[in-house]
Amino acid sequence: MPRKAQPPRSLIQFAEGRDSLQLAEFPLAILADSAPLGVKTIEFEDTIEDWSTGKTLQRKVSITGSDKFGLPTAKDEDVLLALIQLTKLANDFTNPEVRFTKREIIDLLGWPNTGWAHERVTESLHRWKGVSIHHFNSFRDRANKCWKNSVAMGVIEYTEIETYTTDRRSEVVRATTKSSIIWNRKLFESFSSGYVKKLNFAIYRNLKRPAAKRAYRFLDKRFFHSPNWEFDLKTFACEKLGLSRAYDTGQLKERLKPALDELQNIGFIEPVEYRKQRPKHWTIAVSKKEPTIESQTPTTVEQASLAQELIAREVGKEVAQAIVKQFPEAIIREKIAFFDQLVAKNDPRINKNPPGFLIAAIKRDFKPTKSDSKRPPQKTARELKPAQRERIEALSKEDAELLASLSKLSPEGVIELTQRALAISTPIQVATLERLSMSRSKLLPEFRMQLMMNFVRKKQNTAA
Repeated sequence: MPRKAQPPRSLIQFAEGRDSLQLAEFPLAILADSAPLGVKTIEFEDTIEDWSTGKTLQRKVSITGSDKFGLPTAKDEDVLLALIQLTKLANDFTNPEVRFTKREIIDLLGWPNTGWAHERVTESLHRWKGVSIHHFNSFRDRANKCWKNSVAMGVIEYTEIETYTTDRRSEVVRATTKSSIIWNRKLFESFSSGYVKKLNFAIYRNLKRPAAKRAYRFLDKRFFHSPNWEFDLKTFACEKLGLSRAYDTGQLKERLKPALDELQNIGFIEPVEYRKQRPKHWTIAVSKKEPTIESQTPTTVEQASLAQELIAREVGKEVAQAIVKQFPEAIIREKIAFFDQLVAKNDPRINKNPPGFLIAAIKRDFKPTKSDSKRPPQKTARELKPAQRERIEALSKEDAELLASLSKLSPEGVIELTQRALAISTPIQVATLERLSMSRSKLLPEFRMQLMMNFVRKKQNTAA
């Protein structure tokens, strides 16, 4: 009998994965192995405050399956994640067409290399080809920085599936052709525009429960903005993980426990806390578990936080890792704060090469000037209090008058002026505002004020 080829170890041990920020927010599949008879559509929804407009946004996603192949299941969602990894490995999201073997998907997911696994991948590819996703205020147009009111799209535009031969025990001997897919154009634009995040695929692959995998992807996305979150219990369980809306509070807690225990056992989250807000209304508080000194060296702990901070400001991954090994944490954080201040002011020193300036500031120990330290107070849509006037005295007369004027804006006026300021802001400024807003940072009001002041100054200079 022909000897089975050994799978490439790089795929079996693959960890440096990617996930779509668009696809990680809501489930795309049912948790069960098959949909109830006659059910061809599933829907998930939530309500958020849009950070860019300040308005409440009702989001909904509807997923429909074809008559023949039906709705996707948890294993189909695994295959979809594997396809995203293969696209990253094949062309780094530069080409929507990807060629691969089913064996590569099987190895990525840690499935046994059997005839069943190959047939299951085939079924999944057909199923995703027949799936349609309807977004209602839930598709983020990254290029235009807005939510699309109503968008419908597929996942895969085209798929061609390899053929293979098997022995009597249904173990795969060899594939005779390769498989391929072509991603839906709009979905792939989301990938190629950078609307993706890092994902530890080794952790994802080793999780046992579909609900644990869902929670891991969703929370991993949210933890980038803040390590602590509190969600409405039903929204988290039903709209983010896909549990039945028919469950009462006790049943939801019971069904969440195994999945969340799995994430707790691997050191991803702290024990969750359920909080009763009012009768029949509960929330769930989830916090990211920080590495301990006992489990990681101090250097590794610093890298886990500082390197990510630098990478978020467009410093290359390898450079960021080298910097956190070479320089003290206090120095790096000091320069990051200085850099963020200059970004908000659109300082000409960083306009040409922002990440290059940040690297140089750390290596050459740039010191803020006196004018850099003159920062406006953290108030936006309220009247200035007497205690704040002392801080205004350090500003120029023109800046003080402008600050006082902007501080009297109504909340609606702040939103409108912020939108106009974002239209002429740099990508780093836009990303910084989004990051501060998502993490509910105390620095958000001050950063927003600096953007508005910078916008007004530009308009005044243009008019002059």
